[in-house]
Amino acid sequence: AEQGCDVAKLPLGKISLRMVQAGFSALQAIEKELAKPAPSATALAELSSRFYTVVPHDLGFRDLRRHVISDVGALRRKLRLVEDLRQLHSARAVVHRAARAYPGPLPNPVDAQYE
Repeated sequence: AEQGCDVAKLPLGKISLRMVQAGFSALQAIEKELAKPAPSATALAELSSRFYTVVPHDLGFRDLRRHVISDVGALRRKLRLVEDLRQLHSARAVVHRAARAYPGPLPNPVDAQYE
């Protein structure tokens, strides 16, 4: 995926509100560390690891130090990712509720126009 999220490890049915909240919480901690006059590289590495544990990413066998969220730009990209995941979770919930409301196959919208 463009934002690095590993969709193979995170099928849409597995997105949970708890996961989204934990990812956001980890990013808030990173934001707090980045706001310090001299952010700790060790703290940023640990907090980034916490984020990547909660929101699986396809980092392969690359040097993980290259993926530390250590600047505001990287933080913003990850915040967008978490927001996108939250929206996917919400959309999936709506579709799931609609599917339960209409047991059986849904009519084709084009066919419905001609009935």
